[in-house]
Amino acid sequence: RLKAAWAGEEREKRIYDEAQTCASRFREYCLTHNLLDFSLQVEVFLNHLWRLPLCRDYLLHRYVHLFVDNLEEDTPVAHDLLS
Repeated sequence: RLKAAWAGEEREKRIYDEAQTCASRFREYCLTHNLLDFSLQVEVFLNHLWRLPLCRDYLLHRYVHLFVDNLEEDTPVAHDLLS
C-alpha cells in the first residue's frame, strides 16, 4: 500500500521491498528462535486469548475507559481491537 502511494523517484520504490524483506526475515528469526516481538505478542493475543470469552469479557467489562497514546502509530489490527 505504501509502495503504491509513493510519489518520489521510481527507482526508490525498491526501499519498500527491502524493508518488507527485512521485516519478514526478522519474523522468521523470531519464530525459529522462539522469540516474541511486539507484533507476535499482538498476534498471539488476538488469535488465542481474545477468542476466549473469559478473557475478552473480563477486559471489556473490567475497565470503563481506555486511554490510547499515539493512536496514529498503531497497526490496523490494533485499531480493530480498540473499536
